[in-house]
Amino acid sequence: MEAGSTNGNGGGPLAVDAADIVASVLPAFSLRTWRRMDSSGRCPRGFKIGGRKLWRLADLQRWVALGFPDRREFDERVRADAIESRRN
Repeated sequence: MEAGSTNGNGGGPLAVDAADIVASVLPAFSLRTWRRMDSSGRCPRGFKIGGRKLWRLADLQRWVALGFPDRREFDERVRADAIESRRN
């Protein structure tokens, strides 16, 4: 997994590209399937750095833990959790 930057403590990457997602993070998906899911809003929102599209590894792990919700539902749940954590 060389795609993304590391966390500075010698740990793994903070962000991964589509090829790394299908190779290591979610090997059940093909690259083509992942790109289709991204374009149709069925996975977490990625971001671009230097022309490369990356996804936060923490978002992918949370997305899996939540049962693979579509992007809109995932974003709503992340926002709701952030609001709840600020209240506590």
